[in-house]
Amino acid sequence: MKKLVNRSNVREVFFQALSNSAWANYAFLVAAEISGKGTLDELRMLSSQHGVGLIQISTTQDSESAILIQADERAEVDWTAADRLSVENSDAENIFRQVRVYHQAGELNIEFWKN
Repeated sequence: MKKLVNRSNVREVFFQALSNSAWANYAFLVAAEISGKGTLDELRMLSSQHGVGLIQISTTQDSESAILIQADERAEVDWTAADRLSVENSDAENIFRQVRVYHQAGELNIEFWKN
C-alpha cells in the first residue's frame, strides 16, 4: 500500500508489490493517490506483463475505493517464497499460520484479522 504512485516512483512501487506478493493467489498494488501524466498507462502495461492489479483506495470513504486494474489469478502459490518470507517476517508467519488453520480446520480467528 502506497500513499502516492507517480511517474517518478511507478516502477519501484510496482515491482515492490510484485516481489512482496510471490506467495499470493492475487497481487494488487494499493494506492491512495495516482498522479502524473502516463502513470496509469505505465501501470496498465506493467500489469499486463506481470498480472499485478491496481486498487485506488479512498482515505475518506470506503465506498469510493475501486479496483482500477484486475489482478490475474495465480493457480500455484510460490511456497518457497512464502517459506522465506515467514522466516524473515514474524507478521507473515502469523498470517500464514492463521490461513493454515482456516484451510485445515475451517476455523477463523476473527480477533486476529481485526488487527
